[in-house]
Amino acid sequence: MAPDPLSDSERSERLLKRCIMRRDGAIQDMNDLHKLAVKAKGDISCKALFFARKADIEQFMADITVEQDTIMDALLDAGRDSEYVHTHAPLIREVKNQYYFIHATAQEMTVEPQPVQNVRTNLHLPKIKLPSFSGDILQWPTFRDKFVALVDSDPDLSPIEKFHLLAGCVTDRAATVVNSLKMTDMNYPIVWRKLIDQFDNPRLSASTLVDGLLSFRRMEFETVPGLSAFLHVFDESLQSLKMFDIEDVSSFIMFVLANKNLPRGTRELFEKDNSNTFPGIEDLVKFVRCRIKILENIDGAAGKHMPKDKSNGRFNDKPTGKLMMVSAQGDANPKCPICKAPHDVQVCSEFLSMQPPKRFKMITSFRRCFRCLSATHVSSACTSDVFCATCKGSHHSLLHLQKSRVRPPSDNGGSSGSAPGGMNRGASSSSVSTGAVSHVGKMGPSTVVLGTAMAHTRDRFGKTVVVRILVDSGSQISAITESCAHHLGLTIKKWTVPVSGLAGVTLPTVKGLTSCTITPRFDSNTEIEVNTWVLPTITVNLPKSPLPASIKSSYAHLALADPKFDIPATIDLLLGADLYHHVFDGKQYSEEGNPTEDSSIFGWILIGPVYPAATSYHQAVVVSLATSLEDMVRKFWEVDEPTNAPSETTEDGFCEKLFFEHTMIDRSGRYIVPLPFRDANPQEMLKGTRNIAQKRFLNLERRLILNPTLYEAYRDFMAEYIRLGHMQVANTPGDYIIPHHAVTKDENGKLKIRVVFDASSRSSGGHSLNDVLLTGPKLQNDITDILLRFRFPRFVFVADICKMYRQILIRPEHRSFQHILWRPSPADELIEYELNTVTYGTGPAPYLAIKVLHRVAESCRAKHPKVHEALFHNTYVDDVCAGDDVLDGVLDLQRDLMAVLAKHGFELKKWTSNCDEVLARIDPSSRSETTIPFENSEDAYVRVLGSHWDPVHDVIGYHVSPELGVYTKRGVLSVIARLYDPIGMLAPVTFWAKDFLQRLWKLGLHWDSELPPDLLNQWRAYLEDLPAVSQSLN
Repeated sequence: MAPDPLSDSERSERLLKRCIMRRDGAIQDMNDLHKLAVKAKGDISCKALFFARKADIEQFMADITVEQDTIMDALLDAGRDSEYVHTHAPLIREVKNQYYFIHATAQEMTVEPQPVQNVRTNLHLPKIKLPSFSGDILQWPTFRDKFVALVDSDPDLSPIEKFHLLAGCVTDRAATVVNSLKMTDMNYPIVWRKLIDQFDNPRLSASTLVDGLLSFRRMEFETVPGLSAFLHVFDESLQSLKMFDIEDVSSFIMFVLANKNLPRGTRELFEKDNSNTFPGIEDLVKFVRCRIKILENIDGAAGKHMPKDKSNGRFNDKPTGKLMMVSAQGDANPKCPICKAPHDVQVCSEFLSMQPPKRFKMITSFRRCFRCLSATHVSSACTSDVFCATCKGSHHSLLHLQKSRVRPPSDNGGSSGSAPGGMNRGASSSSVSTGAVSHVGKMGPSTVVLGTAMAHTRDRFGKTVVVRILVDSGSQISAITESCAHHLGLTIKKWTVPVSGLAGVTLPTVKGLTSCTITPRFDSNTEIEVNTWVLPTITVNLPKSPLPASIKSSYAHLALADPKFDIPATIDLLLGADLYHHVFDGKQYSEEGNPTEDSSIFGWILIGPVYPAATSYHQAVVVSLATSLEDMVRKFWEVDEPTNAPSETTEDGFCEKLFFEHTMIDRSGRYIVPLPFRDANPQEMLKGTRNIAQKRFLNLERRLILNPTLYEAYRDFMAEYIRLGHMQVANTPGDYIIPHHAVTKDENGKLKIRVVFDASSRSSGGHSLNDVLLTGPKLQNDITDILLRFRFPRFVFVADICKMYRQILIRPEHRSFQHILWRPSPADELIEYELNTVTYGTGPAPYLAIKVLHRVAESCRAKHPKVHEALFHNTYVDDVCAGDDVLDGVLDLQRDLMAVLAKHGFELKKWTSNCDEVLARIDPSSRSETTIPFENSEDAYVRVLGSHWDPVHDVIGYHVSPELGVYTKRGVLSVIARLYDPIGMLAPVTFWAKDFLQRLWKLGLHWDSELPPDLLNQWRAYLEDLPAVSQSLN
């Protein structure tokens, strides 16, 4: 190859000259238009020509801007700054003057005197709200027409004003396009053209409408809302299709339906010539016939064979358009590597006379492709669609190894047999078996290869993730590891079950239920929905140790489901017998001494023994799942279990990092905290929440109308929210609209209400605000520790941090995710409000509130150590339980605590104390509503962290009212679940109850079966003695 005669500097100079010439040409066009504008002002006959040529002014300006920027970059890179400043910069200023003069002239020539009209001064027309656009292709025509009518065609608006209005109208994908350019006069036409180029796609819009029709869910029952939805979707879609001026709508619908069934490569080739039209089914059929002829000609020339059934090779689906490139890569005069003659190796008589094993060895030694025998690439890079005519494997027919056909074993070729009939007998007799998992690697002279595969799934952000699968016909259920579920961000439904293994050995508990969708690596059109149990682990790394290299090399010609089957690695997902028939297609081949080859949607899966064994090992797992106990039982047992401090996970660490980096304190001392998002751009996942929130609000409003007392309390709550500045009318549409409802409580005949915000409500895309937020580490102090410390000081008090969450502000840029809908009356307009503070119902709310309280405690640690101790160690969420052995000490603590909290906007309410001096300092309105008669205190008590406290005598009491007359296992459970004893003072009482409950479980009684006579008598005696607990004080 001849050397390039131009140096780098010469090439740069030539590029610069080209840019200058293109820019000067556009400037000349602008000069000509400017001259025409001057002429048109004095000569009306030139008006029509002027307006015709003015239509190109924006393109002239865009061309000048692009080339000017390129010239500036080139000169600055070359160190020629002064040349740009003195020679090129003045040109653009002159061009801008001409640009504005032309626009001004056009505006003057279009203004006509308007007749004086009588205007009714009392007529106030509503303001027209500018449209919004998020990037939804179906909304583009409406947005485009409205924006052009209201903004783009308005001659009174300058380009920079139009750009500003456009930026306020777009969100999500559309905002990304608009924000890609700086907001300047010259960039407005450019960015508007970019929006048109990206979203003005009638063909895609029409196809999306047809997809919506085809995917409409069939109605099971005839209802007015269901039929209305049907009519809305089909009538609106058909009317919209008519607007596209499609020649034959029915033929286009058939085209969309048929086109989805073609490989991606075929569709890409079709789109090259038909992307801007509305093709019909006839166009597609004609194209497919043409492609068939092309492929037949190519395959015939290459001497290859088309597979009779393409579905057998579906895991090798490659774009067909690349086949021609492969044949073009060979030499014009190929040379046979065996006999050195000028012909292809596949027609060499010497090569054809060899046995298949020798041919395979020969091709391997020459490093040729196993599929097309080419010397220009390896098998993994081959784009050929041709498979073995004998077995449909991913190798050339001449390399097919004749293997002995083995009849599939009776267990469908699984990696293990089912568990023996008595396998689960070692488990507790009270367990109810619902499924079993079994994988076995035998001990002996062989190592057993279990059926593994690699597949694709998607995490909650839509990103493709590769998972390793174990396919096992001996498993009655499917399972996923807990670490994999967390990595994918799957929603895990809580499910507490005991798990037993081989011979009744207890195994780690099932963590819950979840679901995911997997697709083969070679076929993105095939999907399997998997409902799985979540387990800490499924099995050990498989295989146990690396397999010999000779094993892998013998399968190099196949498209293996697990290309790394020979290397020990973790198993992420187990597919059991419930999905077994979806995976395998029944084709199976085996050869003595090697694992069996099973054809599957993932590729060829290897199952069976390897001789000689790489290592001797025995791995067996049999899992049985028992029915889930109710939550009350779980909580009952957990009271006695020691809890470990939560380990710091990656998510918790990231949440802490976000808090420390983005938390601020405003001038009034209030904390401003961020919402800890998992992802930097969660807007896309939360689209479509307004309609859902509006429907729920209207349902809520109807219920409130039927209950005037509740409605009035709801209004008062929301009015207070607005009055305190905790929410305000939103200025812009929210990124997430939170539904809300009331939680009520009747205390001494008085209705108490709290509005709870449901941040777990899912968007139209299936995600909620809580899904995209981190919850943060658990920071709550242990109730037992707080109550035990509360018993030590002589003088104590209890106070509540009033509206603790709502005293903490959310960063302004995150408040758009905390919008709600509200109106005090159905006659009023429904208004969108923005919540300014930490909100009940959001996942990270407890973490944010307690973390702020800890920051407040740390800020006063040096000056007020006792306040630090009270806030950091003796506070449970918003309940402060503190005291001192000395009266002056408790009064000082009270004063300092109130001062420190007030500095940051917190106020203490609901004061209770065993010391009247403490209460004397508190306004009566800020004391606990529970009356504490110091003179007569027979029944005086207040609730402190779930326990009963008599402040006069300073003792902890219990109040038990057992439910009599229900003598079943369910009734027993109901009674003992109410025995709340966090500090263990009732241990002798609760221990008997736990032992009694275990005896019922061993008997296997049904929930609503009456207790046996002997146990019934014991339970009645226990219930009769239980009220005595209410009198036990300490």
